[in-house]
Amino acid sequence: MLSRADLDASVRMWAWLRPLLVLLVPEEVTIPPWGEPGTVSSPLRRIDAMGRALGLRPGRCLLKADLNLAVCGSVKARGGMLEVFNVAAHLAKAFYGGSEVRESELQSVFDPRGAGFSSAALAEDPKLRAHLAVREIVVGSTGNLGLSVGLGAAALGMRAVVHMSTDAKAKDVDGELGSPLRADVSESVHQ
Repeated sequence: MLSRADLDASVRMWAWLRPLLVLLVPEEVTIPPWGEPGTVSSPLRRIDAMGRALGLRPGRCLLKADLNLAVCGSVKARGGMLEVFNVAAHLAKAFYGGSEVRESELQSVFDPRGAGFSSAALAEDPKLRAHLAVREIVVGSTGNLGLSVGLGAAALGMRAVVHMSTDAKAKDVDGELGSPLRADVSESVHQ
């Protein structure tokens, strides 16, 4: 179960990621009409017709318009990319500190307080990028999560392997991301 501390840590992480997002994603996402540069968000839209059908006063029924998200086009993409950036931030902290990252650290949200480096370093520091380039992120997904993990990893120069079940809709992300697809999750897990 998520706690208030988990939520606060995620808010700090997203705020810390803004300089990186400005570098990695299109301007229309990073300088939206709402939020600060680097904020990936979607607007709330009034849907009064549905509100009337539900017996609500005008302005009380709202739609969170995630359909307009330019990065992967889904709210799931935020979670997948956040996790990739989270892992990369932990790896960067260990890299700059001259230590190895512990598995237990990767299970928690990166806390940027006192990190000593900007998220932009994940895109701009050639030595850090070389360090990240030898890392691989593996995910099992039949859709948006795998796509967002692959896109996030590719943006940071990391390798991603996306395991998909044979009944999932095939997407040609191999050429787009440079990330291999595995046809059958159950077969891939046994490898």
